[in-house]
Amino acid sequence: MIPVAGRAAGRLRRNNVALLAFSMEETLKIKWALVFLAVALAAGVMGLSGLAGTCVDLAMFALSLAFVIFLVPLVLGYTAFKKVA
Repeated sequence: MIPVAGRAAGRLRRNNVALLAFSMEETLKIKWALVFLAVALAAGVMGLSGLAGTCVDLAMFALSLAFVIFLVPLVLGYTAFKKVA
């Protein structure tokens, strides 16, 4: 279950629908992407271009993976799960 605060919490829990709420896996991947981006910027400032390039690649991979994890349930929610309900 995704923790949601405020008035929407009861409504989301009742309907078992999490609108615009990120999963824990997706949030973790976004955090890793930001960490790699920060390391890449720091390495680029210090002149370590090889390390900076590697960190940028890892950041882009983590961000694209989080985007795919976001899109798959979104597309399934509009197609397959509507047919079941």
